[in-house]
Amino acid sequence: MCSRVLPVFLIVLFIAGAEVHAQGISGTVTDDSGVALSGASVVVKGTTMGTVTDTRGVFAVNYTGAYPVTLAISFIGFRTQEVELDAAVSNLRIQLEEEIAFGGEVVIS
Repeated sequence: MCSRVLPVFLIVLFIAGAEVHAQGISGTVTDDSGVALSGASVVVKGTTMGTVTDTRGVFAVNYTGAYPVTLAISFIGFRTQEVELDAAVSNLRIQLEEEIAFGGEVVIS
């Protein structure tokens, strides 16, 4: 009986550990009026881990490292925003502010 219980216990323990370890960071990126930003870059600073938001502005990063961690979110025409997280988070909502850049004078001769 004991020889059957131990393998089952180890399998359950492994699966439970995998679930905890598989937690990551997910959420939505929008502009300041709530419109989803498709193609925004979401990067875990100090790593090579990152992703791009889908057509609904949704992203998911399977980060399994140590916390706290800083996310850098960027999109063309918007200010890059950094968010510090103390633990794995789902349903994170990030609003980027529009950045207006004025170009200098252009002289064509």
